[in-house]
Amino acid sequence: MYLPYHEALTEAGFNVLIFDYRGFGESEGDRGILLPQLQLEDLVNSVTYLTTR
Repeated sequence: MYLPYHEALTEAGFNVLIFDYRGFGESEGDRGILLPQLQLEDLVNSVTYLTTR
């Protein structure tokens, strides 16, 4: 869905992360488990990852 944006931004020199919570979308993990504390952990981990790039 967002792949064209990802490609254009990457080509323009931006670091891009396509985010899915664990178990949803293209991410690995047990399917359909919705726990707010795990969602927060996923979000914090993704922001931490981006700040190191």
